[in-house]
Amino acid sequence: MKGLSITGFIFGILALTVALYNQFVVITELESVDALMSNATNAFETEIYSVLWSNLLDSKINIGMTAMGIGIASVLLTFAPILKAKKKLALVGGLLGLVAAIIGLLQSMA
Repeated sequence: MKGLSITGFIFGILALTVALYNQFVVITELESVDALMSNATNAFETEIYSVLWSNLLDSKINIGMTAMGIGIASVLLTFAPILKAKKKLALVGGLLGLVAAIIGLLQSMA
């Protein structure tokens, strides 16, 4: 149970880190490209920003799904130690994984 608790906790931290990276780096960059696209002066700039925006949108969705998947794995790994051994580390890891899964789910929606 101790091994599952530690693994689930590490997965929870990893999932939350991925979700926060997506929120503060990729989505911020997506919003700045969106602002640049609205200020484009010719068709060439609009096309370049459009391609960049679509690539960033794909990255946002893929990273959000990754965070959701790792978060769900963390919840599943910590489920047994929470119920059987009442491990606090497993509880924290499960909660981190649950929060990351919810954030990832929200981010993976276009």
